[in-house]
Amino acid sequence: MRLKKLLKFGTIEELDEKTCRATVHFSDDDTTSDWLVILQKGSHKTREKDLPNEGEKVACLMDENLEDGCIVGSYYSDDETPPSEANSIVKEVVDAFKTVIDKLAGALVWTFKKITFTADEMSLNAAKININGVDLITWANTHVHGNGNNGSNTTATTQEIPKK
Repeated sequence: MRLKKLLKFGTIEELDEKTCRATVHFSDDDTTSDWLVILQKGSHKTREKDLPNEGEKVACLMDENLEDGCIVGSYYSDDETPPSEANSIVKEVVDAFKTVIDKLAGALVWTFKKITFTADEMSLNAAKININGVDLITWANTHVHGNGNNGSNTTATTQEIPKK
């Protein structure tokens, strides 16, 4: 049996987010699959859910009768091009967020509309923290409260971090 029969390329037609399954339309023979499992990176103790969108181009592995199979992933085309960042790992949901890990610089860049952290405990160790272009550590150690005390007085009213 040839791999060409088992490897099929199509477009997500319907999506079931609850079960991580989808139907795929194959334009080469104008057929639509039954519900196919969408492979994930983890499903047991380390779980992940990252589904393609309806209309997204996907590659599928199918059985010899093209009755059962799985969606192994999405692929780029002339219409849908990959992110342009070189030497990086990029996760982007258009109009929602973007995460870029620059593998050469060892840098992480997050772009979000809103971030909420929930934790029993959080630690941040950094030599420098910038907020709106202001070095937060220097500002916290040198700002003056309305009562004339420096940053060490925690009972005074709070002061906004200046915008550069």
